[in-house]
Amino acid sequence: MKKILLSLLLASLLVPGPVAHAQGQEISLTDEQLSLVAQNCISAQGIIERIRSNDALMRRNLGYQYESIATKLMAPMNSRIALNGLDGVELQKTTIDFNTALDAFRKVYISHDQAQERVLQINCRKNPGDFYAAVSEARQYRRGVSDAVTRLQELIAQYRKQIDVFSVQFGQETAK
Repeated sequence: MKKILLSLLLASLLVPGPVAHAQGQEISLTDEQLSLVAQNCISAQGIIERIRSNDALMRRNLGYQYESIATKLMAPMNSRIALNGLDGVELQKTTIDFNTALDAFRKVYISHDQAQERVLQINCRKNPGDFYAAVSEARQYRRGVSDAVTRLQELIAQYRKQIDVFSVQFGQETAK
């Protein structure tokens, strides 16, 4: 009987502490770390609320700018080029890539916003491990938003360079 009790006690010491899960990855936190998370989580939630509010404004402004670039610049330019019987295939490819990246931006931003909402709904004092995991997940989505914005900026720069090349080629063709 004593051997069974001793082996159960030993086994309980070998089992790792609380584990938080964030999008498929496990994050092991010590009791001390969980205590720190619980102590500071209310202020962290306040900061996340402010970030979420600022992000919503930024997303709306960026989204509007990207939509305008796609619908008021790229699409009309591509249409004019096609109507004039000129070669604008590379510009059209970039526009398609831009629209695909814009859709990806929208989706990852929605996921990011939902992840932030989950963080704010957790009772972080009672469930600091869940709170920490939810914050980690929101960070991953935030990186995704950043990557999507970077991709859109790259495609805008690419389109601009292609317009410059097209302008030079078009100028040479009209000079002939």
